[in-house]
Amino acid sequence: MTMRSLTTDEIDRELDSRTKEVAAMSATLLELENHPGLGHVRLYPPTGVTAQRWAVIEKSLAQLWEDLGRMTSIVDSARMVRERRSEPNNDDRAELTKLLHGRPLEVSRQSIPLAQRQIGGVGEEIEYVGLAETAERMRGAYPAVVEFLDAVDRINSLVAEKLAPMQKRLDAAGTAGPQEIAELLQISATDPLSLTTREVEERTTAIADGVERQSAQLAELAAMQSNWPEALATTARSLDELREASARATEIRAHAVAKVLAGSFPGRGDAEPDLRAALRSITAPDPEALRSLRHRIGAALQAAREEEELAQGLLDRRSELKGRLTAYEAKAARLGLGEDRDLLACSRIATGLLSRRPCDLRAVTRAVSDYQQLIVDKRGKTE
Repeated sequence: MTMRSLTTDEIDRELDSRTKEVAAMSATLLELENHPGLGHVRLYPPTGVTAQRWAVIEKSLAQLWEDLGRMTSIVDSARMVRERRSEPNNDDRAELTKLLHGRPLEVSRQSIPLAQRQIGGVGEEIEYVGLAETAERMRGAYPAVVEFLDAVDRINSLVAEKLAPMQKRLDAAGTAGPQEIAELLQISATDPLSLTTREVEERTTAIADGVERQSAQLAELAAMQSNWPEALATTARSLDELREASARATEIRAHAVAKVLAGSFPGRGDAEPDLRAALRSITAPDPEALRSLRHRIGAALQAAREEEELAQGLLDRRSELKGRLTAYEAKAARLGLGEDRDLLACSRIATGLLSRRPCDLRAVTRAVSDYQQLIVDKRGKTE
């Protein structure tokens, strides 16, 4: 079917529109060349997930530039024809119509194998393209390219933003950062798309916590070094606190062992003498050794406090059961059941268990519970 030749006005409008379109596409691709994500994948050869996606995107980007070159070539040819004369003749209009609406540009030529030819057919296959289909292909390919580059830049920028304050803090302290920083930087450099925003947030938060601990340790060591006598005195006071806590825990533990039978009571050695000897052995400023000793003192102090808490808890439980039994006996008396033989017998059992040294808390608990239940049963029968 013969293509209708465009009028001069239609040609001028179409040529103007395509010229502007090509100029806009050219400007966009030039701007894309300066995209941080593109600079990133060109600087750091991608691996993993990023490499797989880049293999596709790289071809699409190259195709965009190739298609832009084809469109530019066609538009330039059309402009040359249009500039031949102010009023194009029929041949000019036919040629311009083909350039603007047809497929005027040869882009590939492939030989057809003999086995696939007709005896009178052509020996090669030629591909032609035109402005409309090329522009449509470019519009379809462009979003995926931009999305990829934006994703690369987004992850890389997020990692840099999160790590910058930590690195600044480490540099100010003159110390190397944790290995996790180098690992995250390596991933964000070569395979940023293997990370999600949430993963970056979680990893940088964990790193920040580690840097905070490291900074606190360095500050503690520096403070010790700058005022060594005070650091020794503070440690000695901690040992005094440990000695008092150990004595208190030992005393309460002895009361608990004497009054309460609660299975095997965990043992605890007295660490204070050995720790005090360790303090005396530090004869020259050594913040690392003193910090380690302080941690040992802290652990021993915690153990003493836990022992005291456990022992006191057992004693408090005995007192609680005794109080509950007294309250239940008063309740029985108010209900007119104070002389009930069954309740008296149950009360004697619970009281006897409480009076034992040591008393069995489990047995006392059951006896007091039985007494409470018996009151409920007796009360129900009298109503």
